[in-house]
Amino acid sequence: MFPSPLDIPPSVDCVALAETGINTVVPLALGLLVLALGIAFFIVARGRARGAGVALGLVLVLGSASLAIGAPATSASADACTPLDYQLDAELESPAVIEPGGAVIVEFWITDVVDNDGTPPITVTIPQESAFGSPSLLNYDGWTADYSNPDFWSFTYDGPLPKGTMSSVLGFTFTISNGNSSTAHYDIPISIVTGSGGDTVESNNTATVSVDVNGIVP
Repeated sequence: MFPSPLDIPPSVDCVALAETGINTVVPLALGLLVLALGIAFFIVARGRARGAGVALGLVLVLGSASLAIGAPATSASADACTPLDYQLDAELESPAVIEPGGAVIVEFWITDVVDNDGTPPITVTIPQESAFGSPSLLNYDGWTADYSNPDFWSFTYDGPLPKGTMSSVLGFTFTISNGNSSTAHYDIPISIVTGSGGDTVESNNTATVSVDVNGIVP
């Protein structure tokens, strides 16, 4: 098993906010009900020239307006807590079978798959193997790399990620050395760190590329 990097806490705790009981339907419905009552009181009282009834009607109308105005504000708060979901995709750009010491070229990117703007930074990790050589970045607009951890490489995206769009593509290359006489197979998982950037769905956070390295010919 590859060691797991430390979880990054979500930037937006949507679960906690959801548990506060935010509800935009109730204030809006109350506002409409009070508005209807206010209009009714106003019309009846005005027809009978009763000042108190007219005043009550106006108060109800104004109260309903206040509730109706409050509902969109509450809705905006709820929208800010829409659960975020990022999908990671990856492609192997080099051949799937290489010679010992050959180069592997991988590209990957993040897509915001919900109707809400993403909240980078978002960190992606790749577990290291002893046969892997140090990587070099090929294209990395908006990305930074950290190779200081001996167990995994870390790449962080801190560029824009509007709703429904994808990050810039990160491309990198590294070598794989195979000291065996037989072919070695490597499945290389590339994963968004749990909770990174406020992500709440883990099922689409990992993409895997596979490489076979031919054995050394005696």
